[in-house]
Amino acid sequence: MEDNGQWDCIVVGGGAAGLSAALVLGRARRTTLLVDSGEPSNSPAEGIGGLLGHDGRPPSELYASGRSELGSYPSVEVRAGAAVGGYGAEDGFTLELDDGSSERGHRVLLATGMDYRYPQLPGAAERWGRSVFHCPFCHGWEVRDKHVGLVDNGASAVHRALLLGAWTDRITLLSNGPLEIEAAELERLQGAGVAIDERPIDRIDGEEPRIEAVVLEDGDRLDCEAL
Repeated sequence: MEDNGQWDCIVVGGGAAGLSAALVLGRARRTTLLVDSGEPSNSPAEGIGGLLGHDGRPPSELYASGRSELGSYPSVEVRAGAAVGGYGAEDGFTLELDDGSSERGHRVLLATGMDYRYPQLPGAAERWGRSVFHCPFCHGWEVRDKHVGLVDNGASAVHRALLLGAWTDRITLLSNGPLEIEAAELERLQGAGVAIDERPIDRIDGEEPRIEAVVLEDGDRLDCEAL
């Protein structure tokens, strides 16, 4: 950092975006502090999907490699922790960290990523990122041509059900209650061969981290291989 104790840039978040930013800044000889809590959103996944040069690579390996590369640049420091507050002034920004310390920087780059929140269904947490997922572009290839359940309702359910058709023609929309869509949208789903089940969901079943069935409140089991 500068003699006045101020960084050129403080990067908040050490996922792929934050590591990439810190790498470019380091190569530009900018004093850079990267603050990372070590909880990337894709850590539960078996592999990264669709990142050129790293397709299928475990996320932990990518992040370890990135941190190793940053070690070549003396102007970059990686620190474990989280930014919990901050404020700006004419000469830059001050960030408050969770260990009680504070750091000053001319610029702050927020690379905190996404906070993916899975449905609050019994059994979802244990299978998150493995057989229960949020993004077909990340995980659709691995479940291609399998029976996929989609938990959703309303207009977004129509969009997502039709999108999943790129990977499989065996889709069941689980609205977990009365389906709330227009008649025209229902026709679109039926025309695409999407099955619809409006019964409430009780839990997700199967040998973890895999899924074998969605158990409905009436006791019926809907066999599927991904959700």
